[in-house]
Amino acid sequence: MTEYWNISNANYIRALKSNAYIKLFKLQALNHYENVMYDITSKLNDSSKGSINCNYNQGKRRTCSFSLIDNDNLYMPNNEDSLFFKSKKFKISLGIEYQNERFWFDEGVFIAKTVDKSDNIININGVDKFALFSNDMNQHKLQQKYIIPAGSTVGRVIEDIITIDMGNGYPTDPIKPIIAPQLYSLTIPYTVEKEQNSTLGDLLIDLATAVQCDIYYDGQGYLNLTKVITDDYLTYAPQWEFSEHQAGYNSASLSFDYGNCVNAITVRGTGEDYIYSHTAINDYPMSITRVSLIGFNYDDIVETPMGYDNQRCKEYAEYLLNKKTILALLTKFNGAFLPHLEENKLISIEDRKFGFNKEKFVIQEFVLPFGASDMTLSVANINDLPFTKERRLYE
Repeated sequence: MTEYWNISNANYIRALKSNAYIKLFKLQALNHYENVMYDITSKLNDSSKGSINCNYNQGKRRTCSFSLIDNDNLYMPNNEDSLFFKSKKFKISLGIEYQNERFWFDEGVFIAKTVDKSDNIININGVDKFALFSNDMNQHKLQQKYIIPAGSTVGRVIEDIITIDMGNGYPTDPIKPIIAPQLYSLTIPYTVEKEQNSTLGDLLIDLATAVQCDIYYDGQGYLNLTKVITDDYLTYAPQWEFSEHQAGYNSASLSFDYGNCVNAITVRGTGEDYIYSHTAINDYPMSITRVSLIGFNYDDIVETPMGYDNQRCKEYAEYLLNKKTILALLTKFNGAFLPHLEENKLISIEDRKFGFNKEKFVIQEFVLPFGASDMTLSVANINDLPFTKERRLYE
């Protein structure tokens, strides 16, 4: 049996289109440094009830839920030796098997957020590692003002934050993040302060958004800082082509949340000497929420300590405007099991009843089931997004 990991090749595509593949699932317990300790897939109670949800957010993106058989009380929630005790890690991989080949895709490194036991069944709800820096796990809430000194580089600040001691002698995340060299070396010219009762996760999100980047944990458990690709959606190839004429596309619906429609956002700096601000406006000619068509729909003014110059305010505002637009204009449907799909990547849809002629959509959210049911997707038409005339992706 030949196995492939995180590779989408011609054989994999052929296997998906055959509809004759076998779904695969793997659950592995990890140590703090994310080496595999045990494969506990056989302990799954009912795989048809498990799922992974991935949402195109800043910070936490991935959640999961499943249940295990625990006849020997190994996974009791009050047992510190349990593989699912607080802050202990586990990894989920999904895939398919076809004609003596297996194609695996890592879907996330998680920690348990809630664990409950009834009879001999343990029910687990997990979150990705960003929860270690947010209110999800009540970890790293600032007890005093956090200061980033002037002259710090973005990459070093992020590395210092994620490796901070948890208080038990272990670094919160010992895995080196993935940061492009151009982003790693960006200098923060002014002192930045984050007030007490915020979280380190809030600070990471502020830092990333101000340089117009996504920050998140990928399927393999690495923290990523990546430049947004909004203006490059037009040139990206779709990861899959859905069609009303083929199996694997059904129950489609359109959802336009006009009450939350936003086409203008202002961001201001909050430093003592900051006088900077920028208003991002959607007037892209193809967008159905452009200002010239429906008038101004302002969001609340956002203030951030990372708005230390006009460029930072501009990039912060444009990032927020893009995300707000995606959330207001969604197409939802059920689709075939496609474990290679990723959030913020493209698919295409051909559906005459909605007027979609192989149009490109960006994936906002998907739910991957462990069992036989279809996955569900929420996507946004790239024509509705607020493109600018500038390229935002580093060459």
